[in-house]
Amino acid sequence: HDIDFASKLVVYGSDQTHSTFRKACKLVGIRPSNIRLIPTTAKSNFALSPLDLQKAIEADVAAGLVPVYLCVTVGTTSTTAVDPVEQLVHIATDYDIWVHVDAAYAGSACICPEFRHYLDGIEHVDSLSLA
Repeated sequence: HDIDFASKLVVYGSDQTHSTFRKACKLVGIRPSNIRLIPTTAKSNFALSPLDLQKAIEADVAAGLVPVYLCVTVGTTSTTAVDPVEQLVHIATDYDIWVHVDAAYAGSACICPEFRHYLDGIEHVDSLSLA
């Protein structure tokens, strides 16, 4: 039964999420087909769209899959994209999804008052990396 359940676990990030996300998911046994790298666009400054995340989660739940983890990024290394933490964490909370914020690249800049808003909602996440 454990193998059946594990095969249903699904994880989410954007197509801008650091490549170690995919590698780490595979290491812990997430099927590559259950790793959702949601496409972003220049129009959104390459940030993960809350609407696109919601649609992906709903489709997976309808297919009998189990959403388990969301990697939100504050400053991707490829485009410095910043995902809307607060909006994404509220969606994830509705599905009891663990939310991790990868802020290793740009998170420390949020100590500056003009950048603090990028961490709005951080108090609701499950884990955070700054280095």
